[in-house]
Amino acid sequence: MSTAIDTIRLGHRAVAELDDSSYARTLFEYAKVQLESNHYDVSQWLFVIGHAAADLCDHDLIRKLVTAESSSCTHFSSAYQLARSVLQTLEPPDNAELARLGINEWKPKMSDPSDQVRLLRSVLELFSDRDWVIQALSDCKIAQFDFLLLAEFGHIADEVNDRERSKSL
Repeated sequence: MSTAIDTIRLGHRAVAELDDSSYARTLFEYAKVQLESNHYDVSQWLFVIGHAAADLCDHDLIRKLVTAESSSCTHFSSAYQLARSVLQTLEPPDNAELARLGINEWKPKMSDPSDQVRLLRSVLELFSDRDWVIQALSDCKIAQFDFLLLAEFGHIADEVNDRERSKSL
């Protein structure tokens, strides 16, 4: 098998034609190894996670795949894509918990103020989690930002009804 996609296609056929989920699970694990050893490609990870969810409904395997993909993300946009795809692909309530893995892993990495704004906006869009955003806003060192970023942080604080912080910015 040449790529993780080929491996997953074979795993899908093992489930569909042979009803052999144990062999498919082995193939999905192998696809994870293939993905980890190759150049990072978010679309391949999403393909594998989507098929694992559809073909196997194995929460532990899906968690392993999402965790591995989260730690492999090289850009925040990849973590965002992962979170969004997990929310759309997987069934509640597991989807929200798994989608947060990538976002939470990126929180400490987002030291640049404009990156922090993207992170806060993403959490609001994907999870509508006002408490998480309020806590993250309190963790930001807002005083060192330029005027436009201060305005953006103030706007986010206003959106999550953190009136005290909004007024202070």
